[in-house]
Amino acid sequence: MIPFSCPRSWFYLTDTCYELGHTWCPSCTRSAIEIFVTCLTEALKIYAPLYLISDILSRRSPKAFITGTVPYIIRSSIFLGINGGGFITFICLLRKLTGRFYRYSSAYVPALVASLLAILWERKSRRGMLTTYVCSIALETLYRMLRFRSYIPSIPYGEVLIFCIASAPLVLAHRSKGLHDAIGDILSLLFTPRIPGADQLLKRLSVVQPKGWKLAATKIALVSVWSFTIGYVFQAVIGSLSSWSKLMRQPRKIKNYLINAYNLKFAMFLATFAGGYKAMNSILHALPVSRNVRILLAAAVAGLSMGTIRSTTIALYALTKAIDVMYCDAAKRGLVWHWYYGDVILYSIATALIFDCMFFESHNLRPAYIDFLDRLTGKRIREINYRRIDAFGTQASRWWTAERTDRD
Repeated sequence: MIPFSCPRSWFYLTDTCYELGHTWCPSCTRSAIEIFVTCLTEALKIYAPLYLISDILSRRSPKAFITGTVPYIIRSSIFLGINGGGFITFICLLRKLTGRFYRYSSAYVPALVASLLAILWERKSRRGMLTTYVCSIALETLYRMLRFRSYIPSIPYGEVLIFCIASAPLVLAHRSKGLHDAIGDILSLLFTPRIPGADQLLKRLSVVQPKGWKLAATKIALVSVWSFTIGYVFQAVIGSLSSWSKLMRQPRKIKNYLINAYNLKFAMFLATFAGGYKAMNSILHALPVSRNVRILLAAAVAGLSMGTIRSTTIALYALTKAIDVMYCDAAKRGLVWHWYYGDVILYSIATALIFDCMFFESHNLRPAYIDFLDRLTGKRIREINYRRIDAFGTQASRWWTAERTDRD
């Protein structure tokens, strides 16, 4: 074995994939199939409620759900199965081809290939959304890795600043009719209150005082109340459906999912964002600024609503989506080149970074995402021999030692 004084990229381990990776089963094939089936089963539990809610909101018929949505659920679940089972498959395959475990052949390359195959299996209409999601997690992971190495400082209220920056181009694209996806639908839902009797009230006020403060204040109040209601109901329903198996065993616990502090925080976040945008937009109407500048400033100020929830996940997702929107707009104008299969490449690279971090330095991965991967794999990732991986000098067992101590 190469001595420790050599660069870590040259260092390798001669352990077998059973000793280092799938320690729960000596068979590579059986381990890969088990992870595939486990990921597929857990994915069905995740995607089925989400697709069902989407169909209910869209008022699709039962026949459309059976003929259209059910195949989509199965396909998306297989996508996660390929990602998980393929990761184990290529770890074992590269170990057999090289006879060793190198730094990047242990996790990054297997995850890269598995993610590429998985995203190519998934529907094209979902690739962009999935890429935006994993890129936001990869950005946070990269930031944690750099901060852990003391390369960059911690930024106070960084998620609030990021959300303020990201909100401006997203709302501008929405107002310019250039956002035709889930984010556009969410913004339309927030900014267009569907409260019974609201239209009649606004018409009455517009006749009495077309440009008065009462009309503006009423619009702001309606948008805020509507957004608060949408946020609270959405979070309560999602929380209940994501834990439906627990609720089936203990129905009394449904109260904990319907009434809790996070539901209130999320509702306040949406209410202050939508209401703050409407309020700031009304104030800027009195100033001699262009429409686009008014929308950008109002959205940036509304982004301060992130202070009510302080969610790095939402802030980074909004940032990656904003970058995607601006890049696509620049590509349409001919300012940058159109990146064909860019979503496939970005998804593969970002997911490989996340899996590599999980394998070598889990302490730099978001704890909630570690829990997600742990649940997705049937708690198999905690059985990886992290103490042996410590030889690469990445403190691989740091998180799992602390986590196991807390659990004990």
